[in-house]
Amino acid sequence: MQKLKWFFILIFFNLIVYNYVISEKDKYSAYGINSWFWDLGTINYLKKAHILNYRIMVPWRCLEEQKNVYVWDGIKGSDRASDFEANLVNLKAANRDAKEKIKLSLCVYDSPFWARKNPKKVLSYKPEDYRDFLISVLKYCEQIAPGMIEAVEIENEEPTGGWLDDELPVHGTDQRDPSQYYADILKIAYTTVKSFNPNIIVVLDGIWFSAFHHLDELYQLGCKGYF
Repeated sequence: MQKLKWFFILIFFNLIVYNYVISEKDKYSAYGINSWFWDLGTINYLKKAHILNYRIMVPWRCLEEQKNVYVWDGIKGSDRASDFEANLVNLKAANRDAKEKIKLSLCVYDSPFWARKNPKKVLSYKPEDYRDFLISVLKYCEQIAPGMIEAVEIENEEPTGGWLDDELPVHGTDQRDPSQYYADILKIAYTTVKSFNPNIIVVLDGIWFSAFHHLDELYQLGCKGYF
Protein backbone atom coordinates (compact mmCIF):
# COMPACT_ATOMS: atom_id res chain seq x y z
CA MET A 1 0.00 0.00 0.00
CA GLN A 2 2.84 2.35 0.90
CA LYS A 3 4.57 1.64 -2.43
CA LEU A 4 1.33 2.32 -4.31
CA LYS A 5 0.99 5.65 -2.51
CA TRP A 6 4.48 6.75 -3.55
CA PHE A 7 3.81 5.53 -7.07
CA PHE A 8 0.83 7.88 -7.44
CA ILE A 9 2.74 10.74 -5.82
CA LEU A 10 5.53 10.26 -8.36
CA ILE A 11 3.06 10.25 -11.27
CA PHE A 12 1.39 13.40 -9.95
CA PHE A 13 4.76 15.14 -9.61
CA ASN A 14 5.78 14.18 -13.15
CA LEU A 15 2.51 15.51 -14.54
CA ILE A 16 3.08 18.86 -12.84
CA VAL A 17 6.61 19.13 -14.24
CA TYR A 18 5.47 18.04 -17.72
CA ASN A 19 2.64 20.57 -17.85
CA TYR A 20 4.96 23.34 -16.66
CA VAL A 21 7.52 22.56 -19.36
CA ILE A 22 4.86 22.43 -22.07
CA SER A 23 3.28 25.69 -20.94
CA GLU A 24 6.66 27.41 -20.89
CA LYS A 25 7.45 26.17 -24.39
CA ASP A 26 4.08 27.36 -25.65
CA LYS A 27 4.86 30.89 -24.53
CA TYR A 28 7.46 31.31 -27.24
CA SER A 29 7.59 30.92 -30.98
CA ALA A 30 10.59 30.61 -33.24
CA TYR A 31 8.67 32.36 -36.00
CA GLY A 32 8.95 35.94 -37.13
CA ILE A 33 6.64 37.71 -39.55
CA ASN A 34 7.25 40.09 -42.44
CA SER A 35 4.68 42.63 -43.53
CA TRP A 36 4.74 45.75 -45.66
CA PHE A 37 2.36 47.48 -43.27
CA TRP A 38 1.62 46.67 -39.64
CA ASP A 39 -1.83 47.53 -38.34
CA LEU A 40 -2.65 47.03 -34.67
CA GLY A 41 -5.36 44.43 -35.29
CA THR A 42 -3.00 42.15 -37.20
CA ILE A 43 -0.25 42.56 -34.62
CA ASN A 44 -2.54 41.64 -31.73
CA TYR A 45 -3.85 38.64 -33.67
CA LEU A 46 -0.31 37.35 -34.20
CA LYS A 47 0.63 37.98 -30.59
CA LYS A 48 -2.02 35.46 -29.56
CA ALA A 49 0.14 32.87 -31.32
CA HIS A 50 3.12 34.15 -29.28
CA ILE A 51 4.78 35.56 -32.40
CA LEU A 52 6.92 38.40 -31.13
CA ASN A 53 9.44 39.09 -33.89
CA TYR A 54 8.35 41.50 -36.61
CA ARG A 55 10.12 42.71 -39.72
CA ILE A 56 9.66 46.30 -40.88
CA MET A 57 10.56 47.32 -44.41
CA VAL A 58 12.42 50.66 -44.40
CA PRO A 59 12.45 52.11 -47.95
CA TRP A 60 15.27 54.64 -48.01
CA ARG A 61 14.08 56.03 -51.37
CA CYS A 62 10.69 56.98 -49.94
CA LEU A 63 11.95 58.37 -46.63
CA GLU A 64 14.82 60.60 -47.80
CA GLU A 65 13.88 61.77 -51.27
CA GLN A 66 16.09 64.81 -50.71
CA LYS A 67 19.41 64.53 -48.93
CA ASN A 68 19.07 65.08 -45.16
CA VAL A 69 15.32 65.69 -45.43
CA TYR A 70 13.51 62.83 -43.71
CA VAL A 71 9.81 62.13 -44.22
CA TRP A 72 9.13 59.26 -41.83
CA ASP A 73 5.55 58.71 -42.98
CA GLY A 74 6.67 58.45 -46.63
CA ILE A 75 7.05 61.02 -49.37
CA LYS A 76 4.01 62.33 -51.22
CA GLY A 77 2.63 59.72 -53.59
CA SER A 78 4.19 56.74 -51.82
CA ASP A 79 1.96 53.89 -50.64
CA ARG A 80 1.27 53.01 -47.03
CA ALA A 81 4.10 50.46 -47.05
CA SER A 82 6.40 53.50 -46.90
CA ASP A 83 4.80 54.80 -43.71
CA PHE A 84 7.63 53.91 -41.36
CA GLU A 85 6.20 56.10 -38.63
CA ALA A 86 2.86 54.25 -38.58
CA ASN A 87 4.59 50.88 -38.43
CA LEU A 88 6.68 51.91 -35.45
CA VAL A 89 3.80 53.54 -33.60
CA ASN A 90 1.50 50.53 -34.06
CA LEU A 91 4.14 48.03 -32.97
CA LYS A 92 5.02 50.15 -29.96
CA ALA A 93 1.33 50.37 -29.03
CA ALA A 94 1.09 46.57 -29.10
CA ASN A 95 3.88 46.44 -26.51
CA ARG A 96 2.02 48.60 -24.02
CA ASP A 97 1.47 46.71 -20.75
CA ALA A 98 2.42 43.47 -22.52
CA LYS A 99 4.21 40.71 -20.63
CA GLU A 100 5.67 39.35 -23.86
CA LYS A 101 7.50 42.17 -25.62
CA ILE A 102 7.75 42.56 -29.37
CA LYS A 103 11.17 42.91 -31.02
CA LEU A 104 11.77 44.43 -34.43
CA SER A 105 14.03 43.76 -37.39
CA LEU A 106 14.54 46.67 -39.77
CA CYS A 107 15.16 45.91 -43.44
CA VAL A 108 16.79 49.06 -44.82
CA TYR A 109 16.64 48.82 -48.59
CA ASP A 110 16.42 50.67 -51.92
CA SER A 111 18.08 54.04 -52.46
CA PRO A 112 17.00 57.55 -53.46
CA PHE A 113 18.02 58.75 -56.89
CA TRP A 114 20.12 61.59 -55.50
CA ALA A 115 22.42 59.02 -53.88
CA ARG A 116 22.96 56.82 -56.94
CA LYS A 117 25.95 57.24 -59.20
CA ASN A 118 24.01 55.32 -61.84
CA PRO A 119 20.24 56.01 -61.74
CA LYS A 120 19.50 52.44 -62.86
CA LYS A 121 21.71 50.77 -60.25
CA VAL A 122 20.08 50.75 -56.83
CA LEU A 123 23.36 49.87 -55.07
CA SER A 124 25.52 52.49 -56.75
CA TYR A 125 25.41 54.91 -53.82
CA LYS A 126 28.25 55.89 -51.51
CA PRO A 127 28.29 53.63 -48.44
CA GLU A 128 28.69 56.78 -46.36
CA ASP A 129 25.27 58.00 -47.50
CA TYR A 130 23.71 54.69 -46.45
CA ARG A 131 25.54 55.03 -43.13
CA ASP A 132 24.07 58.47 -42.52
CA PHE A 133 20.57 57.21 -43.25
CA LEU A 134 21.05 54.23 -40.92
CA ILE A 135 22.07 56.53 -38.09
CA SER A 136 19.00 58.70 -38.63
CA VAL A 137 16.73 55.63 -38.72
CA LEU A 138 18.16 54.21 -35.50
CA LYS A 139 17.89 57.55 -33.72
CA TYR A 140 14.30 57.90 -34.84
CA CYS A 141 13.50 54.40 -33.60
CA GLU A 142 14.94 55.20 -30.19
CA GLN A 143 12.79 58.31 -30.09
CA ILE A 144 9.55 56.56 -31.08
CA ALA A 145 10.04 52.97 -29.90
CA PRO A 146 13.05 52.80 -27.57
CA GLY A 147 14.64 49.41 -27.03
CA MET A 148 12.53 47.56 -29.60
CA ILE A 149 15.10 47.14 -32.38
CA GLU A 150 16.68 43.70 -32.30
CA ALA A 151 18.24 43.51 -35.76
CA VAL A 152 19.03 45.54 -38.87
CA GLU A 153 19.09 43.91 -42.30
CA ILE A 154 21.47 45.51 -44.78
CA GLU A 155 19.46 45.80 -48.00
CA ASN A 156 16.75 43.39 -49.08
CA GLU A 157 17.24 41.26 -52.22
CA GLU A 158 18.88 43.91 -54.39
CA PRO A 159 22.49 42.62 -54.02
CA THR A 160 21.53 39.36 -55.73
CA GLY A 161 18.52 40.43 -57.79
CA GLY A 162 18.41 44.17 -58.33
CA TRP A 163 16.07 44.37 -61.30
CA LEU A 164 13.97 47.03 -62.99
CA ASP A 165 10.59 46.30 -64.54
CA ASP A 166 11.48 47.96 -67.84
CA GLU A 167 14.70 45.98 -68.32
CA LEU A 168 15.37 42.50 -69.70
CA PRO A 169 15.50 39.71 -67.06
CA VAL A 170 19.29 39.45 -67.36
CA HIS A 171 19.48 42.93 -65.85
CA GLY A 172 18.66 41.41 -62.47
CA THR A 173 22.14 39.93 -62.20
CA ASP A 174 24.23 42.98 -62.99
CA GLN A 175 24.81 43.98 -59.37
CA ARG A 176 25.50 40.49 -58.02
CA ASP A 177 29.27 40.96 -57.83
CA PRO A 178 29.66 42.16 -54.22
CA SER A 179 33.10 43.61 -54.94
CA GLN A 180 31.34 46.36 -56.92
CA TYR A 181 29.05 47.63 -54.17
CA TYR A 182 27.72 45.36 -51.48
CA ALA A 183 30.88 44.33 -49.62
CA ASP A 184 31.74 47.96 -48.88
CA ILE A 185 28.13 48.75 -47.96
CA LEU A 186 27.96 45.81 -45.56
CA LYS A 187 31.21 46.68 -43.78
CA ILE A 188 30.36 50.30 -43.14
CA ALA A 189 26.78 49.43 -42.18
CA TYR A 190 27.97 46.85 -39.65
CA THR A 191 30.32 49.27 -37.90
CA THR A 192 27.61 51.94 -37.93
CA VAL A 193 24.99 49.74 -36.28
CA LYS A 194 27.40 48.30 -33.73
CA SER A 195 28.67 51.78 -32.84
CA PHE A 196 25.10 52.85 -32.20
CA ASN A 197 24.20 49.77 -30.17
CA PRO A 198 26.51 46.72 -29.97
CA ASN A 199 23.57 44.49 -29.03
CA ILE A 200 21.74 44.98 -32.32
CA ILE A 201 22.22 42.07 -34.73
CA VAL A 202 23.39 42.90 -38.26
CA VAL A 203 21.81 40.64 -40.88
CA LEU A 204 22.97 39.90 -44.41
CA ASP A 205 20.84 40.75 -47.45
CA GLY A 206 18.38 38.20 -48.81
CA ILE A 207 19.69 35.73 -51.40
CA TRP A 208 17.59 35.90 -54.55
CA PHE A 209 17.37 33.66 -57.63
CA SER A 210 19.60 30.90 -56.17
CA ALA A 211 22.66 33.16 -55.96
CA PHE A 212 24.21 30.93 -53.32
CA HIS A 213 27.71 31.95 -54.41
CA HIS A 214 26.98 35.34 -52.84
CA LEU A 215 27.89 34.20 -49.33
CA ASP A 216 31.15 32.61 -50.46
CA GLU A 217 32.11 35.74 -52.37
CA LEU A 218 31.51 37.92 -49.32
CA TYR A 219 33.81 35.73 -47.24
CA GLN A 220 36.47 35.98 -49.94
CA LEU A 221 36.15 39.77 -49.82
CA GLY A 222 36.89 39.85 -46.09
CA CYS A 223 33.33 40.23 -44.84
CA LYS A 224 33.60 37.54 -42.17
CA GLY A 225 32.47 39.07 -38.90
CA TYR A 226 30.45 41.81 -40.58
CA PHE A 227 27.11 40.01 -40.27
